[in-house]
Formats: sequence, structure tokens, C-alpha cells
Amino acid sequence: MKNNIKIYARSLLNPSMSDSVFYIITMFIFSFSVISGETLMFHLLSVVTNYINATFIITIAMFGMAAGSIAAYYLLRWNENLVLILSSIVLLLSIPLGYYNIINLSFFKYPYFLFLLFFSSTILISTLFSKGNSNTIYFVNLLGSAAGVFYPLIFIPMIKSENALFLLALIPALALFFNSFRFKHWLPSWTIRVLSIVLIIFILIFVNTNLFVPMAISKTDFETVIVPETEKLADIYNHDNDLKFLQRVFVKVEEKDIYRFTGDWVDRNRLKYLLSDIGYIKTYDLLYDVKSSSDFKIIQKVFSDRFSIAYSEDSSVGRVDILDTGKTLLLSINGYILDTMEHGFGAYFDPRVPHLDNAKIFIVGLSADGIVKSAKKLKNAKVSGIEINPVVMKIMKDDSQIAQFANFPYKDATVYYGEGRSFLQSDKNQYDMITLMNIHAEYGPVCTYAPENFHTIEGVQLLLNKLTDRGFIVYEEIIGSPRAQYAYYKMINTIKAALKKNNVEDPSQHILTYQWDFWKGGVFRTVIVKKTPFEKNDLNNFYDYFNVIAASKSYDSVKLEYTPDKKTKTIVEKIILDEQLPDLVNLPDSIPYKDYVYNLLLKAKSDDDFKLFIKSYYRALQSDYFFLAKIPDSQREELKIAMKKAGYISDLNLEAATDDKPFPFDVYKKKTEITDIVKIMLILNSILLLIIIILLLNKVKHYSFSILPQSLFFIVTGFSYMLVEIILIQKFQLFIGSPLHSMIITLGCFLFFSGLGSFFTKKFKSIPLTISVFLIPVLLGFIYLYLDKIFIIAGKFSFNAKLWISVAIIAPITFLLGIPFPHALEVVKKKTTDEFGTLMYGISGVASSIGAALALYFNVAYGFSFTFMLGIFGYFLGFILFFLLFFKALKSA
Repeated sequence: MKNNIKIYARSLLNPSMSDSVFYIITMFIFSFSVISGETLMFHLLSVVTNYINATFIITIAMFGMAAGSIAAYYLLRWNENLVLILSSIVLLLSIPLGYYNIINLSFFKYPYFLFLLFFSSTILISTLFSKGNSNTIYFVNLLGSAAGVFYPLIFIPMIKSENALFLLALIPALALFFNSFRFKHWLPSWTIRVLSIVLIIFILIFVNTNLFVPMAISKTDFETVIVPETEKLADIYNHDNDLKFLQRVFVKVEEKDIYRFTGDWVDRNRLKYLLSDIGYIKTYDLLYDVKSSSDFKIIQKVFSDRFSIAYSEDSSVGRVDILDTGKTLLLSINGYILDTMEHGFGAYFDPRVPHLDNAKIFIVGLSADGIVKSAKKLKNAKVSGIEINPVVMKIMKDDSQIAQFANFPYKDATVYYGEGRSFLQSDKNQYDMITLMNIHAEYGPVCTYAPENFHTIEGVQLLLNKLTDRGFIVYEEIIGSPRAQYAYYKMINTIKAALKKNNVEDPSQHILTYQWDFWKGGVFRTVIVKKTPFEKNDLNNFYDYFNVIAASKSYDSVKLEYTPDKKTKTIVEKIILDEQLPDLVNLPDSIPYKDYVYNLLLKAKSDDDFKLFIKSYYRALQSDYFFLAKIPDSQREELKIAMKKAGYISDLNLEAATDDKPFPFDVYKKKTEITDIVKIMLILNSILLLIIIILLLNKVKHYSFSILPQSLFFIVTGFSYMLVEIILIQKFQLFIGSPLHSMIITLGCFLFFSGLGSFFTKKFKSIPLTISVFLIPVLLGFIYLYLDKIFIIAGKFSFNAKLWISVAIIAPITFLLGIPFPHALEVVKKKTTDEFGTLMYGISGVASSIGAALALYFNVAYGFSFTFMLGIFGYFLGFILFFLLFFKALKSA
């Protein structure tokens, strides 16, 4: 029966189409879609959740590829054309399902549906690996993947990441269309062709509709639908700015019975979201689609509330949303509100800008309004600064009405575009004041393990060395969660360590800190770090400034935390003076409902612990939280021990951050966010690996060839490949300044130049091949030793120049990395059968998936150096295995 089906399926095919050409085209476009999807979903997850969940997409991708290769092993027994159709359909469905998963992430916790995209694509990719020459197919695979990496760079700023993802559905639809020509029977050929054409038209109309903004609206719709619905919004948002906006940008054209739009590019953007808000047009956008939940209230993302949207634009550096409160505009980056824009001209007494006459000031992270106007108010101040987000730069230009609303903050300031640390490394100027206002890769309660380059010992040293003798650094930190509080303490330790490395005998004479807030709460901290010790005159000038702020009605909860000449009896004082610290691990006053059930109750280590949790926390009526009851001190200690055993709270790690471990929010000894992911991936990949091993043992007995040593080679190189890739993504993030750009450049180089390495060495003899493989650990060792020095030298170049410098650095090693895999794969296929190629691809995918997950853990727990050295050792072992297992076979070939 099975053979009859295969014969019938093959009889439908049109033999006139060249298989090799079709395979190459199909391999290219599916490889393109895999990497484009991975990059887009990384960006979307960064907006909706945090860095760790976003980076999880890499491990999901590798796992999906490994699982797809196993599925391909079985599907190879059927007709490859039917496999292509099936893969295309599943890939098409995976895009809306992946988006659905992302906007409902608070329910799913992890982006599991995203697995389908990589699974379906790899079924085809693995099939093609078994059909064609490994070097050629590998080259096309990596070339298509490299092209896919750059798709988001173009389309995210152009149409936003959601629409770029939807547009990607054209790939499987086009694959179905081209595939239809391979059938010689008219019924399946035209059925697939018509279906694919309908899908292509639907996708194009869908994306166009999602981008559409009407430039003219009928009089009836405007007066009976749009204006009344906008008036209702005024009651929801407590302001009528949207109604005033309509009156300003629409002109009534009596002779045509329409209202015509007359606004500029900012107005057009606002109109789209206003019409979407009232339901006049439908827009699929994270601002509307992400399901509001208590989870987003906990991490303080904008998706938990409704806002009047004044502007929204995406970029590969970060998504920017401008929200209208009626009196002010709020700047949100990746869903987290960071800045408030006001009509005023700044405050002379601003707790973020200590007074210093004739000061040369440099602002790291200008933001939209920030402190620029306040800094310009200082007597004879010369203000300059740098901003990395191109959307922020765009909306703050002099011709922008948003900049006009905020009274042109950038006017009379020198503004640079790029990443702050590398700019300062190459800048010859010295400054009296360098400010860092909440400059983090992640913000607030969402913070996890994103690498940063300013909150490290080396980063603080750089800032100190850029100061004049009277100069100081000013940090603003926001204590939005217990983790942020611990990160603040860690930062104080980092500053102390940097001062000591700069040969400061007594760091306590160089630091001054205080708390404050715009409202009640006192969540803001200002830290002043002076290059030279604070003199009595410096402190007197500071107290004059500070006392005015403390007495001002504009600020609340103003209080000194530490000064060199006064006792404050605070934790910060104890840290700075190296005094004995109390146990800083606090019991949480409130726990989210789901957190309480799944991460506390269900993880209790004993019945007594379970009962202790029940009686220690209570739930208020209809609340999303459980609250800590008033319990005696003895019970609090018992509860703390039980919660530590359950893994809900952890002992602290407040050691100074370094460039080797640049994670300022790595404050817990238990890395639960990462270890949870590692456990999931180890379980899933172990199951896959077991299946592959069983298949290998079952099949290999038919050949006089031992496959297990060869499997070890693919495991070692697959694992090491991902270690090196992840470490370079994070290292180049510190150089480039953008997580997505770093991922795009590193991933693109790995794929493109590895493909070139595969293609141009396919006719190499055994000796040059072996030498090339030997050079991999050698060149990796060179990068390990000299990469940071190269970053310092190249820091003076512009943001775009750094992208090309990054390519030049990565290209040689990735060219070499592309050599061993296809040559080893070709040997295995010749010694066995083509289907073993899919199994080796699967083994490599499993090892890569585990490597991606463990690389994140190794980086945080042991540092970049450890992970890099492990990758180098892996490739050295890979060279030995390559020589022992494949050299003779390649020589005889």
C-alpha cells in the first residue's frame, strides 16, 4: 500500500523541472524565513517580556531544527514534493500562531508555538541535505539564512516588526506556488496554484490594510462615528487632546462631502492609532493585541493599561511609543515608560543635575526630554550627549512637533548618534560632569541578565578617566523592585572597586548618594562619584543645592543616603564603609497569584513548608496578589528558610560587575530564570537525542561503519559552534550597543561566511582541509586575547562603521567554522546512505540547542572568558576527531 502511494505521488510530478535548481531556490527561501523569523521574534519578545525570554528563541530555534531533522528522516521515505507542501503549510500556520503565542505570553509563560516555524522549515532543509551535495546545499542554506538576518533591519523601521512578521508568510505561500509547477497532472497542479495565489493576495491585502491610514473620510463617518467615539475616549483618558487633534488635522471639503487630512508625518502616525482605538479601522499591533494581565502590571509594561497614543515607531534598537496623558507626553521604550516630556524649559534645581558653574557636561542617553533642559540651565554650561535610538533622534529634531511640544530639548546642545561607552573611549575631551540617567539594557521589574557596559568596574573606570579634576559622575537609578534594590547595592560595590582600581585609597570620600521622587515612594536614587575627594567647600555647595530640593514641593521623599561627613545609618553607608551587613534577603510583602501557586506552593519541599506558606500569606478580596501577614520574627526566619528551599528567594550575589561578567542585575546566587530554561531544553533535547541514537543503532548494523564516533564529532562541533556564537553576540552587544544589531551582525556573519567556507573548500584535498580545521581553535584563541583591545581602538568610529568593523572581525573565523561540518557529513553519507545526513544534522542541532541554553548560563555564572575557553577547547577536540575519523576517508576520496 505504502509503495503504491509513493509510485502514484511520483507519477504526478513534472520531470521537466530541474530538481537541482528547484532544491537550491527552495533551500534559499526556507533558510531565509527561518532566520528572519528568529530575529523578528527575538525583537517582539524583547518588547513584550525580557532579555532572557527573548534569547530563549535561539534555543527554541535549534531544538525545532533538531526535531525537524528527525521528522525529515521518516518523511524521506515519501515523496519529497509532498514533504515540501506539508512543510510550507505548517510554516504558514506557524507565523500567526507564533504571534498569538507572543501576545498571550502571560498565559503560555514560554513561547512554545514558535517551535513550529523552525520545525517545519527544517523538515525541508534536512531533506535537501540528504538529496544534494552537502557543500553546495550547506552554502545555499547559510547564504539564505544570512540574507534572512538582514530582512528585519530593513522592514522593522519601515513597517514595524508585527507587519514584517506577517509579510514573512509570503515565503511559504510562494513556495507552494512554485511547487505547483512540478506536477504534471492538472488537478493537483492548479489546486495548489490557485490556493497559493489566494494566500499571496490575502497576505498582501492584510499587511496593506494593517498599514492603511485614510487621508479622507466621508462627512457622515466623521461626524456620526469618529467624533462621537473620540468624545467617549475623552472620558476614558480624562483629557480631550484626541478631539482637539481631529479638529486641527482635518479640514471639511463641502463640495466633496468629505473631511480631508492635512497633518504631517507625526499626525499621520497618531491618526492611525486613534482610528484604531475607536474601532474605525483594525490594526494588529502589540499596543492593542497583547492581552492585558496582572503579569504586565507587575513588570510595569504599558500593555496593562490603555493610553492615548501620540506616536509609535519601531527600530532595531528599540520600539518607541509616545503616550499622551493630557498635560505631558510619556516616552516608552520596549513597553517601559522612561521619560516625561513637558512644556517647560527644565528645572534649575533638578535632583538629577547637581550644580556646577561653567561645567562641560556629557549626557549618556539623551532620551527625549530627560535632563537636557535642566543641564542647559546651569550657569555657562556646555552640554553635549549621545543617543543610540534612531527613532528618539528623529522625533527630537527641530522640525518635529514632539520636540516643539517639549520646547526643543536638543537645541543648543551638541548631539551625537551612537553607543556611549565606545564613543567616550575614543573621545579626547574631558568633562566636568558625565550623567547616566537609568541607563540600562532592561528597565524596572523586567530586568534579568542583559549584558551592559557602563555598570562594570571597567566602565566606571572609563568614566572616571574622562573627568577633569573637579569632575564627577552622576547616576540616576530607579528602585522599581527588590531586584533593582539589590542591583543598586551591587552598583555601589562596583563603584567602590573601580575607585580602588584607580588607586583611590579611601573610596568613601568620593561618593555621595540620596533618594527622592516626583511623587510619593522615594524610588529614585542619585549617586555622585567624584574623581577627587569631596572637600568641605564641595559638600557645603552640595548641601545648599540639596536643601532647596528637599524643601521643594516639586519633589517628595528627599533624603540623604550617604555623605562623607554625616552618619546616615543606611545599608548604602554600611556597604561604602565596609561594615557588617544584615541579612539583606527580604520576604516579599506581596506575591502575584500565579507566582504564589506555581512557584511557591507547588515547589514546597515538605508538608510543613506548604502549611507555613498558607498561613503566612493571605489573599485580599478579588486581588491578584497574596500579601504577607503579620507574623512573629521566629516565623519570618522559618518562612525565609522554606522559601529559599523552594527556590523562590535566593542568597545574594552583590560582587562587583566586570566586563567579563557584565550583568548588573545578576544579584541572586541561584540563576532561576536561566536554569529553568536549561532544564526544559535538556529534557526535550535528551528525548530527541535518545530517538536519534536508537535510529542510528538500528540502521548502522547494516554497514561496516561505526557511526557513534562520527556522532561525537557532530555533537562536539555543534555544541561549540553555539557557545562561540552566543558569546560573540553578547560581546559585540557591548561594542555595538544594540542587542538586535549585535544578533543580526553576528548571526549574519556566522551564516554567510560559514556558507562561503563550505562552498569554496568543497574541492579541497585532505591536508588543506585538516589545516583549516586546525586553524579554528587557533584563531578563536587570538580573538579571545585581543577582541577587547580591538574594541577600544575601534571605539572612535560611528555606529554604522562599527557594524562593518564587526563584520570584518567575525568574517575570518566564521569562514573557517563553515568548513568541517559539510565535509564530515559528506563522508558519512558516502559510507552509509543519504538518510544518515538528516540524522547527523539532527545530532548537531540537538547539541547546538543545548549549547545555546548552557552558553547563557555559563556567561552569567562563570563569565565570558570561561564560555569562550570552553568553545575553543571544543573546537580543538573537534580538530582531533576530524583528523582521526575523516582524514583517511577524505584522502582516499
